[in-house]
Amino acid sequence: MWDGTLFLGDFMVVYLGPAGPAAPHAHPAVQLAVAWDAPLTVELPDRTLRGPRVIVPSGVRHTLDSRARQLAVVFVDHVSAAGRALDQRARDAAAAPPPTPTAPPAPPPRPPADAADVDRFAAEAMGALPVPAPLSPPVAAALAYVDAALDARPTLAGAAAAAHLSPSRLTHVFTPAVGLPFKRYVAWRRLRRVVEEVAEGATLTWAAAAAGFSDSAHLSRTFQRSFGLPPSALRRMRLLRSSP
Repeated sequence: MWDGTLFLGDFMVVYLGPAGPAAPHAHPAVQLAVAWDAPLTVELPDRTLRGPRVIVPSGVRHTLDSRARQLAVVFVDHVSAAGRALDQRARDAAAAPPPTPTAPPAPPPRPPADAADVDRFAAEAMGALPVPAPLSPPVAAALAYVDAALDARPTLAGAAAAAHLSPSRLTHVFTPAVGLPFKRYVAWRRLRRVVEEVAEGATLTWAAAAAGFSDSAHLSRTFQRSFGLPPSALRRMRLLRSSP
């Protein structure tokens, strides 16, 4: 289980393959899961979601379990336009009363055939999304700084300088916009760097150092907290770029 293919895109990561249990975890990505051959069960703090298609809002602690052999899990970067729009849809659905079924649910989209087909699948799975308001220039500047400085261990002071704000003011606007504090966002981006390094053939120890984790144990704790799986799960997956 969890030994399928992981497609790495610009603003999303898509897992395709067999499912299994995942321990309680939370991450800033918006999670859209689609199963073709067995239902999904997602436990949230206040409710249980079941069915062939489930959306989990950004930052919500949850578990996911299924016996599906053909499952797709789309992790959409919450700070991307698609992620913010999908997150709002998920939160609106959570706040509304459960709908009364009037017709069979629409069939899930055809699973991606290869890396070049992932964008098509994700677009069909997410459906038409409204265009969200853009991120404020200071937050956008801070995010760009983090991505550029991951190798050098980004700091709140450095992000504040890039955003032309004081550290306290950046913290005030950053957390609501991004959905988590600056330090945890940096950890999330480091996890993405780990996956990219492993996709290029690096060991987990090398990837942890390249992404700025203090050691392998630090990576393991952060990965488990974010995905409910140990980082060694990456070794069971085939990792591919979904875009050039």
